[in-house]
Amino acid sequence: MKYFVITEWSGKRHCHLTDEPLRLKQCPDRLEHEVERYVLTDTQATFKLSFLYNLAEQGLLQRYAEPARQAAVPECLKQLGLTQPTTRQEIDRAFRVLAKVHHPDHGGDRNFMIRLYNARERARKLVLA
Repeated sequence: MKYFVITEWSGKRHCHLTDEPLRLKQCPDRLEHEVERYVLTDTQATFKLSFLYNLAEQGLLQRYAEPARQAAVPECLKQLGLTQPTTRQEIDRAFRVLAKVHHPDHGGDRNFMIRLYNARERARKLVLA
């Protein structure tokens, strides 16, 4: 899957193609920030950046953040109450919140806690950082 990304720095917009999915706060010290991100088909990825930029302005590209375009949410993320894209910190935070409520020491179910732990481990394997 390819992504068409529009970033902005020094008051100017710049475009580039990438294979990397969205990673929030990847480089907080950088002067640029991402404005928009679009999912591209293989055919669209071969177009020139200027043509892709025109398609994006006309609304003819599918935005990455739109819920209708997102793939089916894996079961492990559903169990934690999360959707994609997500980060390792969000996974750990969701696990801690659910663990406080459902832990056997606090009257919760032992089997549910095991399923929750396994869901956290599978979800961690889905994210890179």
